[in-house]
Amino acid sequence: MPHIAPRTRREPRPPVWRGPCRALLLIVAAIIVARAAVADEVEQLNEVEQVDVEASAFESDAETVPDVPLLAEPQEILAAASACCDDRRSCTHQRRHWLTWRDRVTAGAEYLLLRPTFSNATALYETKTSTTRQLAQTALNYDFGYSSGVRGFIGYRLDDGWMVRFSYLNIFASSAVSGIASGNWAGGTGTGYLGPYNTSAVVAGQSISSNAGVNLNVYDLELAGRLNPTACGPAEGGSPWDSAAAVGLRFADSSVITNVFNDRGALGQVDNYFVRTSRTFQGVGPRLALQGRRYLGSQARWSVFASGAASLLVGSVSNVDTRLRVGDFPSNLQSQREGGPLVVPNLDLSLGATWQIAERTSFSAGWLLMYWGQLGYSERIATITSTNLPDLVPLTNSSLTYDGAFFRLTHNF
Repeated sequence: MPHIAPRTRREPRPPVWRGPCRALLLIVAAIIVARAAVADEVEQLNEVEQVDVEASAFESDAETVPDVPLLAEPQEILAAASACCDDRRSCTHQRRHWLTWRDRVTAGAEYLLLRPTFSNATALYETKTSTTRQLAQTALNYDFGYSSGVRGFIGYRLDDGWMVRFSYLNIFASSAVSGIASGNWAGGTGTGYLGPYNTSAVVAGQSISSNAGVNLNVYDLELAGRLNPTACGPAEGGSPWDSAAAVGLRFADSSVITNVFNDRGALGQVDNYFVRTSRTFQGVGPRLALQGRRYLGSQARWSVFASGAASLLVGSVSNVDTRLRVGDFPSNLQSQREGGPLVVPNLDLSLGATWQIAERTSFSAGWLLMYWGQLGYSERIATITSTNLPDLVPLTNSSLTYDGAFFRLTHNF
């Protein structure tokens, strides 16, 4: 049987396409790895840019602080950050970054042109007689004109649109009334005058001159803020309406002083008298204020507002009447005093407009009304002549009202 040599075993040959596919797979894998690395680098760069943008935004906010209109006092209350925020927390977070100690300070000043009016303002009585001896009495009242006053305030802004503010107001006004007797008053054909503390001028040539001065000092310490601190302003497309409120304490120190000189003739022949009435009040009590504002125009540089405030002050009143005969010894000074606790209601109303002059400065002007119950002139004049000093001069508590214009300049530092 022929010998058949065994066949030699041959290794299988790879397909012709396997080599290019492997190379292609390696290339694709390299591309994927490279893309992943590039994506990581891009993400890191985006995060760095976002941090830079936020930092620059905070720096920009620190340089440009939204303006804060203030109430006063009158005063406008508070409109804190005008930026539009998504929620209260984000607004508070932003303010903590852009509010430095300097940005938190707000100050302003007002020029007041107000006229005081008493509900009981009788200075003298003019009395006329006729042949039938019938008396015709006419009250001559103090007529105060418009007087200048000032009000200043300084505030420290807190987070979330609130402010602590202190303000001070002072105004003084005066008025004078006088009368000279004529004719024969005692005979029924003349004109005479009657004043407080039994002063009189009923003989031709006799006179009474009376002047009154009223001084008012008001101190307010308040916590004020916007009622909608997260609302968008009209410049951001939000509502043009805004509201604010303030709560705090009001302290008032007022005085009404009248001086009456009764000239009855030559010294040594008749008695001439000098009479002074001094009524003072000091009290403190809670205060609540509300304000509504309407912005005008797309940039909200103009606005109109209305505000109201109420206080109830509890304090002490003193009314002192003195009469001294001219040329007499001071030891013969006649005086009487009455006073005690007094509760004084107080109301403030104002209407005005505001112009945003610059980013941090605004100017406001408008009309102001202040009412003070039982704080006015309180003397009651006897309507009959007498030479005897009464045991006690009756008092009639009257109210004091101020009305007039105000002009306010506010600046945010």
